[in-house]
Amino acid sequence: MSEHALGLDLAPDAEAVCLSARAISGQEVDARRLLARIRTAGEAPASISLLLAMALFNTLNHAKEENDLQRRDRLLDELCALAQAHPEEAVIQHLLKTH
Repeated sequence: MSEHALGLDLAPDAEAVCLSARAISGQEVDARRLLARIRTAGEAPASISLLLAMALFNTLNHAKEENDLQRRDRLLDELCALAQAHPEEAVIQHLLKTH
């Protein structure tokens, strides 16, 4: 997210939407801040987890296309962490299995 958006202190669901939009447009996504906020707050709504998973998945695909293995591995680690935090979410588990 941009420095301006980070300064707005968006709600986690709004931040997840922003990350998803960035990923769809091919921009870099760094979900570590949102993942940390979700862990600190406890249980996150499924909508946030699913949006975040889609953002990570799309950005991971961009990194693979660009042969950026270091970025791909970081994104895959973030997707793994999200899948571990939400084992009940079949969509997240499926996205992880496809990589």
